[in-house]
Amino acid sequence: MSHHTSTTLTQIQEPFLVIDDVVGTFELSACYNVTIDCRASDMIATVRTNKLFNGKIYAKDNPNSCVVDIDNKIEFSIKMGYSDIECNVKRKSQGFYSNEVIIQVTCFSNKKHELKKLTFLSFIIFSITTRL
Repeated sequence: MSHHTSTTLTQIQEPFLVIDDVVGTFELSACYNVTIDCRASDMIATVRTNKLFNGKIYAKDNPNSCVVDIDNKIEFSIKMGYSDIECNVKRKSQGFYSNEVIIQVTCFSNKKHELKKLTFLSFIIFSITTRL
């Protein structure tokens, strides 16, 4: 997944990778609007998209413990406490906290009448810095 599309890559002869056993290519065609709610003890990153989303949202440093699985949603969020070691929110200075969040897209392929789950290795990453 990339910010490029087939339209922006017209000058490149072969803009997409060919991978065995994968039919077609994937082109990002959704928009993501991210809002941050900074509260007294935590921050909430809420993502709203224009298409149904399947995948995960998680803290970059703790992808297994600070994660939310998303199935067919337009809006989803992740809550990260300032003192929650599972999400590894960093205190920059008095009243300033930050974290990096990853949105991971999962797509499905229906090759040979078998529904296969394909997780893409490209991600959308954004940094959050909040001041209390």
